[in-house]
Amino acid sequence: MKALLRIGDLYLQGESSIHELSGIANALKTKALAIQGSPAYLEIAEEWLGMITRHWNEWGLAEDPVSEEDFRKWLTEQLSQQHYFSAKN
Repeated sequence: MKALLRIGDLYLQGESSIHELSGIANALKTKALAIQGSPAYLEIAEEWLGMITRHWNEWGLAEDPVSEEDFRKWLTEQLSQQHYFSAKN
């Protein structure tokens, strides 16, 4: 989870790519499924992958694509929420 947040932050700073963000979100989903850990991690990974797919839209198949501006707004909100919850726990 920390890696996902770190890469998300780097993406916003222009120091990471959508490819790397997609890879780390996929890794989190795979890990969450493999260890049958917290359902919250799986939910977060799936939500992030959904938004990444809509933004990246590599094959033009996304029914509701997301612009770079909207993706950055969403990602900023996600990082703010996750950092808040991480700080509380």
